[in-house]
Amino acid sequence: DGDRTGDFEAFAAALMADLSPVGATQAMLAARIVGLSWRLNRAQALESAFLSKPDDYGAEETPIANCLDKPSDRQALESLQRWEGSLQRTLLAALSAFRDLQRPPLGADTANGAPLAPRPALQTTHRDA
Repeated sequence: DGDRTGDFEAFAAALMADLSPVGATQAMLAARIVGLSWRLNRAQALESAFLSKPDDYGAEETPIANCLDKPSDRQALESLQRWEGSLQRTLLAALSAFRDLQRPPLGADTANGAPLAPRPALQTTHRDA
């Protein structure tokens, strides 16, 4: 669908600009984050649509309890929630890996990329009791 393609492209461009990946590895992770975020948003929209669908009796919206009356509906909702949970865990892992790559290495001076001078050792004194 053309609208969804345009929506995805706008979403992807905004998220990529926000992430500002540097290098191939960050770009790969950023693309993964974009795809997972889009799918998670779709899963949440599907769940909302499922829970607000018209019921079999002509009511405008189905009460949540009625959505769970039929075993097939209950199974569909459980599958959707498992998929949503899996997407969320995978997205959080990708975000964590991405942020780890963006952190400067330990001991690097973030202003000019030069290593920092080692810190002096802490002086401790021990008193006998």
